Amino acid sequence: MSIKLKIPLIMLAALLLNIVILLCYFVFYLSVRVDTYQVKMQQTVSEVAQEIAAAIDGESLDLASEYLSLYKNPKKLAFVLTDTQTGEETNWNMGKAESIGFTQTSLLTLSGHSYVLLVKKQVELFNFRTHGVFQELLYFEFAVLLVIFLLLGVIIHFRYVSSLLKLNGAMHLYKDKKQVLQETDRKDEIGKLQTSFAALSRSLEAEKQVQNRIISSISHDIKTPLTSVLGYSERLLKKELSPQKQQQYTQTIYMQARDIEAIVEEFDDYLSLSAPRKEQLQKYKVSYICTMLEDEYRLRLEEQGIVFTLWNQCSDNTEIYTDLLKLRRVFANIIGNSIRHARVTGLQIQVSFISSADKLFITMSDNGNGISETDLPYIFEPFYTSDQSRRISGLGLSICKQIVEGNGGSISAENLPEGGLLIRFTLPLLPIPSRI
Repeated sequence: MSIKLKIPLIMLAALLLNIVILLCYFVFYLSVRVDTYQVKMQQTVSEVAQEIAAAIDGESLDLASEYLSLYKNPKKLAFVLTDTQTGEETNWNMGKAESIGFTQTSLLTLSGHSYVLLVKKQVELFNFRTHGVFQELLYFEFAVLLVIFLLLGVIIHFRYVSSLLKLNGAMHLYKDKKQVLQETDRKDEIGKLQTSFAALSRSLEAEKQVQNRIISSISHDIKTPLTSVLGYSERLLKKELSPQKQQQYTQTIYMQARDIEAIVEEFDDYLSLSAPRKEQLQKYKVSYICTMLEDEYRLRLEEQGIVFTLWNQCSDNTEIYTDLLKLRRVFANIIGNSIRHARVTGLQIQVSFISSADKLFITMSDNGNGISETDLPYIFEPFYTSDQSRRISGLGLSICKQIVEGNGGSISAENLPEGGLLIRFTLPLLPIPSRI
């Protein structure tokens, strides 16, 4: 359950707990005290009424008034004398009219007239100091709230704050020692945050390994021809060489420099490739792309003894939006990869185009030796090679993957049962996908 739901539920539970505790406290403790207070106060009022009636009954009204005025009244009782004939009232210590309380009446004779003596203990409903029950309930509520808040603080600290502090510590630990954080089974926001950070740290570690492999591969690939360039340059500078040798060394230096240039350019292409911008995309018919490939490769490959076959099974009006220069780079990299690694006599390269309702399927295959099943899942990774003793910069298929996926498609590879490698990639047909 998420924290945004847990916190209100915890607060609601605390409120209900507070109400239950107050009810229990009142029912099992305060109500007994209230009953006792009522009994004692009613008894006190009755005793005072009897005492005053016995003292002033049969006396004069003035004497009775003086007695009531001077009566020691620690309980702060109110007295009322009412003439039964005229209804005239005389009172002492009367409070607010809306107050309630305990009363006791007695019939008296004063100065030859009948009077009713009313003795009353007034209790103001909203005055907590009238008696200690409400005041005690208020103090108890403060104590309960303090305990509940402390309990809530402990729960929130150990359940949420400590988890955040641990996560923060794990982040600093990863920053200092690159120790990857483990995932958690928690389903709330903190658990999702920890899981996301764990996935991010693993991704960063994987990316770091790729970068280290890239740096190592580039360094090795450049170092080899660079060593050759330095060696032959040193010979040219320090030795008396025949014109033939000078020409040979100069040619070697030039070829090695071109190899370095090719490595740097390929690496630069790999770093600069990204999703094509809309202004780079243009509409092309598939038939036009097929004609372009025929013109570009058939004759050149036939001169090298390679059979190039192309099938277009799309309708004439099938169109795609693409960056044609980058798409040509995909075909060039895959065909070049087949020529370099097929290692068979009578190499054959086949290209086919098939369309569905919203996708263009392009397959490119050869009759070479294929790739081992162990290495097959990794051939689109940059600088991957099955021969760990050789770090040959191989970015061609990785560049193909970037271009195809940047154009909204996907690419995969598989070995053919009869031998050879098949690479299949898809491109979206019109209309243009929203992500392009």
